[in-house]
Amino acid sequence: MRIGLFKSLFLVLPAISLAACATPPYCDALDKCGGNFLVGEKDLGSGVPTVEWVASLSNDACVDQVPNPPSPPSASMIPPRPAGVRAIEPSTLDWCAGLVISIDGSVQFDDGWYETLKKFNGWFPSVPLYTAQLEIGHDNQYSVTTTQLASRHYELSQTCLVAQGVSLTCDDLNTKIKTAVEKTLASVDGLKAVVYGNACSATAENGCKCDYNVSLTTTTGGPWSNPKGQINFFDAQAAPPVASDYCVNANGLNLGGAKGTDLFNRNSLKTLSLRAPSCSDHVQSKTLGEEGIDCGGQCGPCP
Repeated sequence: MRIGLFKSLFLVLPAISLAACATPPYCDALDKCGGNFLVGEKDLGSGVPTVEWVASLSNDACVDQVPNPPSPPSASMIPPRPAGVRAIEPSTLDWCAGLVISIDGSVQFDDGWYETLKKFNGWFPSVPLYTAQLEIGHDNQYSVTTTQLASRHYELSQTCLVAQGVSLTCDDLNTKIKTAVEKTLASVDGLKAVVYGNACSATAENGCKCDYNVSLTTTTGGPWSNPKGQINFFDAQAAPPVASDYCVNANGLNLGGAKGTDLFNRNSLKTLSLRAPSCSDHVQSKTLGEEGIDCGGQCGPCP
């Protein structure tokens, strides 16, 4: 399974203006001036001279717009209700579709977004890039680590919460959603996920409205080559090689997929503006010898 996939228990997309169909790309091409992207290389612990580049600001990456996720599964996928339990109200079908509450109170949910993530190789604009860390070695090997941050919101009516014969409070739901999300993400090979900031509260209709955040970190790598004016990044996971235009200037290293292709096989990731590591870039730099994120080594002491 390709890394970087995210399965949500219940998802209501944040207020983002995306058309129902695919929208035109909006990423402008960056300069293609070439240059020495290995300047300042040093041994980062592997015994091979390596240069480290990072991106950590929202405008350091450009992701083309893609279609919205599909609608939740149909009502036919809702588990059978025990005899005597009132049918789920039509207005709650979309909220309850795919919700499974086991007799022991554990929760599962399939809202259809997982299939969309697989279609787009785990990359979706509602999960924006937070940081990117690229290491390019003198041995013609590279490694790139990306972190995406997602904020999720979902609401369940009181009818939905009791329709399967098990009644959950909002506090119960909050704990069980976090457990289920972490369990699901832990099963994805190569993905490091952290769920945080989760909270559920009661609605005026005695349902629950809940939010949680999740960070998704993946690392890929392989060999690279440098034909004139481009860097070819080959994927050790047998994904297609990526030809990237590049420009080294006073600000750092700009990368762009050649002829509009996707960088590092991250669907719709078109450009990256990378810089040398600093003590405020939200990554743990090997170049600076940091012992944590933006602390230790050449930066200030860690708390």
